[in-house]
Amino acid sequence: MTQPAPLADVEGLTAGNEAHLIWWAIHSRLHGSGGWWLAATTVVTATLGAWTTRDLGTGTVVATAAVVLVAYPVGVVAFVAAVQLLINTGRRRRGWLVGYFTVDASQLVHPNSAGAWILSDHFARRRGHGLAAAFRRQVFAHLAAEADRHQIVIVMDTHAENLAHIYIEDMPGLCVVAQRRTINGLTITLQRDPKPVTS
Repeated sequence: MTQPAPLADVEGLTAGNEAHLIWWAIHSRLHGSGGWWLAATTVVTATLGAWTTRDLGTGTVVATAAVVLVAYPVGVVAFVAAVQLLINTGRRRRGWLVGYFTVDASQLVHPNSAGAWILSDHFARRRGHGLAAAFRRQVFAHLAAEADRHQIVIVMDTHAENLAHIYIEDMPGLCVVAQRRTINGLTITLQRDPKPVTS
């Protein structure tokens, strides 16, 4: 199966970069899904539960809160890391997995069953600060050129309408082909067809 070439001055998928991607995924999940509020709610609920249970002293209540406070982030980190590693392992088994990384951003590419390139795991070291903008434009231009050269379709999903608009601006030819409601909210599918080969 055809895969995109490396890009000069941009690192590929290494064990260290995969670890960065996992950390950025964890941060993104907590930042984007109300994870910090869920953590606070979990600690408060566990503490109140321990407090209202008969025959428990103040020490037990404090200990319960401390255990939950430590266990929650450890559990989130372990869960997201395990899921990301399993997903990436599955992607490698189904064909190949290519990555593009800088100190500020990531982009993974892998094929679907029809041979199209799926762009996924586009993370920034810090969300909302424009850290990934220049990286994204560089990588998107490279992938579009590679897709044209090999006559490959590019597809990607996003849950945010503003990101869909940004992606369309950064990759000419990309357009919205589907929108659907899922358990995670709105999912927008974007697609770019390769430019026809001219003789």
